[in-house]
Amino acid sequence: MSSVSIDEILSSADSYYSENDVMSAGIFLEASLDMCESGETFKRAVIINELLGVYRKLGERDKALLCVSEADKFRSSELNTNMKASLLLNSATVFSNFSEYDKAIAYYKEAEKIYDSMTYCEPEKISALCNNLGYAYFGDGQYGMSEEYYYKAVGYAERTPKREILKALTYLNLADLYDARGDGEKVRLMLSESKKLLEKCEKRDGEYAYACLKASSVFSHYGDKDYGKALEERSEEIYEGFRTIRKIL
Repeated sequence: MSSVSIDEILSSADSYYSENDVMSAGIFLEASLDMCESGETFKRAVIINELLGVYRKLGERDKALLCVSEADKFRSSELNTNMKASLLLNSATVFSNFSEYDKAIAYYKEAEKIYDSMTYCEPEKISALCNNLGYAYFGDGQYGMSEEYYYKAVGYAERTPKREILKALTYLNLADLYDARGDGEKVRLMLSESKKLLEKCEKRDGEYAYACLKASSVFSHYGDKDYGKALEERSEEIYEGFRTIRKIL
């Protein structure tokens, strides 16, 4: 068995994420996966789960789809239900990212069945699932289902400590939905609500920086280029702070 624990591996990967250095995180995770022994099923599954997100963010379609195939092999394993659901969710997000919305929806619905069967599931996980499923339905042209799941995401987000970030990003997705429907008034409302939440958020960490970076392009797209630029600069300032800390340490 390899001596490095999965917690240590995830902590090291998180340090790269906090600096927005996804490529270095991917290189590190690939090396960690190579060092795993065949019997370390859980550790391999967790690393593959992380790599699904890495390859998706880097736009590495072939690697991401190969990772989905590897993740599928764990379906009949002894992994806990949380891990299986997470693999399904991240595999679905790969399909959604590369516009294979029918496959994405099928995988998301499998994850949803697992969450529904659990005695308790963290609201944050369900909120993320609903938001992503709403996005896949939107991409597939099923606007009614998209709206339904986006508002489910908002409802679950309200029950989490990360409510501001989660709701802010879902409202931006709703803005795109209402824009596709030609409802300018609701687009403006969603943008306004998202902006309020991003400003209200007190915890300015790496996750907040990532949210700001995602939101910046949306606000710029809808004409608020000044706020989009401000969010981009805010995001970079936070990431640069983490880079500075890493250099010192």
